[in-house]
Amino acid sequence: MFEQLGILHQTSCAYTPQQSGVAERKHKHVLEVCRAIRFQGHIPIRYWGHCILTAAYLINRMPSSVLNYKSPYEILYKVPPSLKHLRTLGCLCFAKTVNESDKLKSQSIAAVHMGYSKSQKGYILFDLSNHIFFVNRDVEFREEVFPFKFVEKNKQLPFLDVFSNQISLYNDEVPASISADQNGDSVSRNLANQDSAPSTSADPNPQIPTATYQLPVFTSDNLTFVPTESRKSSRTKVPPLWMKDFVFTQKKF
Repeated sequence: MFEQLGILHQTSCAYTPQQSGVAERKHKHVLEVCRAIRFQGHIPIRYWGHCILTAAYLINRMPSSVLNYKSPYEILYKVPPSLKHLRTLGCLCFAKTVNESDKLKSQSIAAVHMGYSKSQKGYILFDLSNHIFFVNRDVEFREEVFPFKFVEKNKQLPFLDVFSNQISLYNDEVPASISADQNGDSVSRNLANQDSAPSTSADPNPQIPTATYQLPVFTSDNLTFVPTESRKSSRTKVPPLWMKDFVFTQKKF
């Protein structure tokens, strides 16, 4: 095929990267951008392919001095690329639920931004609940939060407070000591002082508040079950007006 087109096909020798310097430099460029993206978003190594594709996607839209400060995208399509849709890879985002089965359910899905689709004008997202990839266009981003950082280390997911628009973490640690008596009837929660350093306030002996909660005990002795009969309606049943022209052999109304 090369001979028919007048092309002389030449290859480099094995294990001699110095013979393909242009390809090696571009390979280094792609890997450097990929590592920077992965470290910033704390993306696990098993998703390295998405980092490579996103790095190539960004490089093709970056201006280059070799191309007279134009991007490869502009050289190919003769149009400057749009950069308004670019978002931080690995950040937290909320995608709109497409198939809404219930109006009282959540209308968004917590996901992680994992790249850009080649066949659709949408973002590639990773569902944190079902652990699947999907493409969505209507997405709200939180570019300062990286869920993979908490999942890999603390096994906790970020929580968005919809009232204060602040992002915090689920914290299971309770700054209190919980004690119960032998019968288990009452539980007292004594708030402990978190800082062991001496206080600089005016009161040398601050009072620690104590909260006591009384839990009810349910046994078979103090519970009484009263059977109730099903209530029947006393309303007079008549056939609907639109069925008055029909003839029935037996009335069941």
